[in-house]
Amino acid sequence: LTPDSGELHLRLARWAAQEKDIEQAQYHGLMAMNQLDTRDRAESLLRDLDAAAISAQTGNQELVVKLDRLGNQFVVPVSIEGYPAKLLLDTGASLTGLTTHYVNAHYSLVKSPKPIQLNTASGTVDSILFSVDSFSLGDVTFSKHMLTKFPMDAGAHFDGLLGVDILGRFDFVIDQDKALLRLRPRQSTQQGDR
Repeated sequence: LTPDSGELHLRLARWAAQEKDIEQAQYHGLMAMNQLDTRDRAESLLRDLDAAAISAQTGNQELVVKLDRLGNQFVVPVSIEGYPAKLLLDTGASLTGLTTHYVNAHYSLVKSPKPIQLNTASGTVDSILFSVDSFSLGDVTFSKHMLTKFPMDAGAHFDGLLGVDILGRFDFVIDQDKALLRLRPRQSTQQGDR
C-alpha cells in the first residue's frame, strides 16, 4: 500500500531474511534500495543475502570480467538463465534490469512479477521487478535473482543496466585502460550493524 516507504520495505526485507524467504527479502530490499533514505542499509542487507554463495563460488579470490567498450562507457556480458545479455555498466543505477525490448523477446524469464516505481531522471515510472532462476556474471551465479524491467530501449547496443544492487556486493574497480571489471567479494556485515 505504500510502495515508496523505504523504512517499511527495509523492515519487511529483514523479516523475510530471518524467515529464509530470500525472494521476498530481495524484493523488499530492492524496493528499499530504490529510496534515497534507505539505500545504503538496503545495499548492506542485499549484500549479506548472497555473501556466503559468492564467497563459495569465488573462494574469496578476485573475479575479472572482460568489458566491451561502447563509446566512453562499458558493456558487461552476462547470462540470464542461459540467455546472453549485454548490460551497460552503470554505477549510478540502484537496480539491475533489462530493457523492454529484451524482456519482450525473452518473456519466459519473467517470474513472480511485482510492481515497483522507479525514480528516473525524468520522474517516477511504474514498472515491475521479477525473479529469474539464474543470473551469471563471470564465474558467479546468483540464484533466484530479481531484476527490473526498465522502460527504455537501447536497440542492439545493450540489453539493460548492471547496477549497484549487484556491483555493491563486491569491492569493484573498473580498469578503463584494459577494459576489465575487477570484483572482490565483500565480507558480510553483522545484523546488529543495520
